Amino acid sequence: MEARAPLAEPEPEPEPEPPPPPPPLRPLPTEMVESDVVPVAVSVEADILFRVLQPGDLAQVRALHEDWFPVRYEDAFYERVVNCGEQHAPYYTMAAVLGTSGEIVGLITASIATEKESEEGEILSSMTLSLSERRLAYILTLGVIPLYRRNGLARQLLEQLHLYIEAHERSCQALYLHCLSTNRPALRFYADADFEQLELKRGFYVFNDAKHDAMTLARYVNGGRRPWRLGDVKSVLWAPVNWV
Repeated sequence: MEARAPLAEPEPEPEPEPPPPPPPLRPLPTEMVESDVVPVAVSVEADILFRVLQPGDLAQVRALHEDWFPVRYEDAFYERVVNCGEQHAPYYTMAAVLGTSGEIVGLITASIATEKESEEGEILSSMTLSLSERRLAYILTLGVIPLYRRNGLARQLLEQLHLYIEAHERSCQALYLHCLSTNRPALRFYADADFEQLELKRGFYVFNDAKHDAMTLARYVNGGRRPWRLGDVKSVLWAPVNWV
């Protein structure tokens, strides 16, 4: 028999080149509810639970507010909002948390009070009738972490408040808030959520050693209406009449 040549050893495969380093992250704005920057797509429905704020949330709630808003809140505010419980007293609170980790990714706080207690100018029309003293829901804070913005989570938090009012606060006829007049993304967000611009308040906010204007916005519920304006009267008087 002929001798066979020994089999050649296979040549080792070249090691793959390491992947290029990822590009640097672009900083995301923190002061707005919905930013113009489109973050990584995140499924809001998959892992989000809604619950009231709890005492153990204090550190998270404080850190998120300091990250989101230029206005600084007193310690007493944080103590109150995490101790309101299911009764939502003295504030309504709702947090959006990750079911796996419990991390808060969004939250809303609001105060529900009578018109007199709110000490706000005209939010409701004087022609709106109510069997009990009319109440208003003042949205104190609303925010979502950058990764979960532009996914409708802030809108869901607003709807949680709306559903609570419809179920438990039938005499509450408006949700209202103040927003920095220069925060255009937030103003667009609230306009898309059916909020109307009512009044520009000069120098309403004071931070960074300067005064800043705020826009009063309101969304009407339970039969509430905004105050009549001169333009509303003109539109009624000059509306074409259909005689048919």
